[in-house]
This record gives sequence, structure tokens and C-alpha cells, in this order.
Amino acid sequence: MLPVLESIILEGKEPCGETRKRNPPYHQVWNSTIERSIFNGNLERAKHLPDAMYKLGFNNSKTRYLQAKYHEATKNHEQLVDELKNQGLTDAHIFVKYDKMETTGGRTMKKLKPLNDVVFKKLFGENHDKELLIQFLNALLESDITDLTIWEEKLTREKIDDKQGILDIKAELVDGEKVDIEVQLLNQYNMIPRTLFYWSRLYTENFQKRGVYSDLRKTIVINILGFDLINGVPYHSHYHLYEDQTHVKLTDLLEIHFIEYPKFKALDSQLNNPLHRWLLFLSGDASESIMKEVIEMDQMIKRADEKLTFLSADEEIRRMADLREKGYADRASRDDYVRDNEKFETAKRLHAMGMSLEDISQATQIPVVKVKELLESKPSN
Repeated sequence: MLPVLESIILEGKEPCGETRKRNPPYHQVWNSTIERSIFNGNLERAKHLPDAMYKLGFNNSKTRYLQAKYHEATKNHEQLVDELKNQGLTDAHIFVKYDKMETTGGRTMKKLKPLNDVVFKKLFGENHDKELLIQFLNALLESDITDLTIWEEKLTREKIDDKQGILDIKAELVDGEKVDIEVQLLNQYNMIPRTLFYWSRLYTENFQKRGVYSDLRKTIVINILGFDLINGVPYHSHYHLYEDQTHVKLTDLLEIHFIEYPKFKALDSQLNNPLHRWLLFLSGDASESIMKEVIEMDQMIKRADEKLTFLSADEEIRRMADLREKGYADRASRDDYVRDNEKFETAKRLHAMGMSLEDISQATQIPVVKVKELLESKPSN
């Protein structure tokens, strides 16, 4: 039956009567026709299929799917990327079926880092792919969120260039609860007060001057950190307001979560834990064998991984992510310089007080040899 319908498509005719009744719906033919043509080496036939089907009134996205298949088969990677871009991100998981994209020059294009906050925002911050955010939140909060609305925000050059800019993701659940997620890889030593500030701002956002306090909704802030923050707590810690002695919860309106990646990486990951699977994917450095197993176990992470591949082929996204990476490096270098300078000033003062090099080293956490070098290169005034 399939060859009959294939020939009708290629001739540009509309099936009718018994042919329409006996043959399966078109969507069962689209894939098999192009794949059979490619498999049999009939690339010329495969090339003309999309145009023939488009003339018959087929959905444009489906004809683009066939064009993408053709470009993939003929190694026209540049045109394949263009076709994927034309599809939009909603269908990225349908089209991208490999882990690395190649350019026409044959250069392997590495995947972007999911925890780069530009990439993270593109992965989880778009309403047309909100299922990714829903499933990630369900794993992290151990909840059963069925729907939400993401407060989408356009990524601008100014916001990317702002080294202090926060590229967080804000969403509202169907019951009005608010969620804010931020990735912070560098320790700026202000995480806790800053978290409370952003929580309070989101909690009162859109609250009218004469509003009713009972209209204020639960607000959840989630911070994914690239550094250790709080001693004595697990990699995933969460906080509410409790009475000091009885530990009775005052209210459920405040909820704060911290994910500390160094602590997570020190654990033996449990692949049957949904949050562990998501964090392995987001780390960007899990072994190929582990990621293969994760993707086989979790279809939503597979979809996220395919979207990541799609994003990695987008030159503009790569440019923005690179700018952000440069910002991280510049900030880290500046912070290191400030900390080193502060340590030197402390060492210099202690030396002027007559303290031994060994005691100075212990007080400043600078090796004795380095203390000696610093004092010799920058003598006291």
C-alpha cells in the first residue's frame, strides 16, 4: 500500500476513493518514504519529496522535517542547521538525533555547558518547552506540578554584558505560587542575604498598594551553586520559617532551596533518583556511559539533551554563552586578585608586629615560601 501512496505523492495527485480508504494516513508515510529513498540510495527522489508534499497541502513543519532528513543524509550540515532553526525549539527533539553536530568544515562542535546561565535560561525559560521546567521542578521539589507559566524575558546584549546581571527564571504555578531559579557558579560571599532579597522582591511583586495580604502567594527560590555554601547540610538543603524551640512551622509562604554541586559530585549518584539524573545532565561532565543510561531511563532528559544539542548549533546562542563565560573568568580573576591583595596586606601587618613567617602562614593560609616571597618583593613601608 505504501508504494501506491508514495507514487501519488510524487506525481502531485490527491488520493481519493479506495486509495484513500485502503492506505494509512499520510503521517505514517512521510517518514517511511524519505527513509526508504535514502536507504536505497535514491537521494534525488528524497530531495523532491518535500516540495511534492508541500504542493499537496501538507503541513509546512512536516515538509521541513523531510528536508532536514535529506540534508542529514547528504551531509549538508549547514542547511540541516538552518532547517532545524526554522522549525523552532518545540520540535528540536524530533529532528536532532545525534550528540555532536558537525559544520561543513568537518569541525566537531562541542555542546554548550548547561549550567552557563545563558544556556540554562534557554533550556528551561521558554513556555513552548515548559514541560522541561515542570519535570525538573517536580524532581527537585518532589511535587506534582502539572502546569505553569514562565515569565519569559528576552536575552539582550546589555544583560549578557552586565557581569552583575542575574539571568534567573521566574514562573508562576496554576495556584499562583511563584518560583525563581538561579544558577550561581562563583562564590561572591553574599548568597544568603541576596537570596532573601530576591525572595522578598518576588514575594511582593505585583502586590497593589491597597491589596489584601491574604493575596500574597507562596514564593519558592532555588539556587544552583557551583561552590559549597553551608557547612553541615546535604547537597540539597531547603528552608522554611520555624519557631526556635518547638520547631513549629510559622508559614509555608517562604521556601528556599540550595543545590551545592561540589557536595553532589562527592556522592555516588543514584540513577533511580530523578533529581540525581537531572543534576548529572546539568553538570555537563558526566561520563558518556552514565549519560547514555540517564537518557535511556528518562525521556524528558533525553528531550532536554536534544534541545541542548540544538542550542549548541546556534551561533548567536554560542556567542552569548561565550560572553557569559568570559564574564565568569574576569570576575573570578578580579576576586582572586582582591583576596590575594587582602591576604598580603594582612601578612605585612603581622610581619611588622614581629610575628614569625610560620605564624603568618597559619593566620593567612599562605604557604611559608609564598609569605617570604611576598615580603621580599613588597617590603613594609
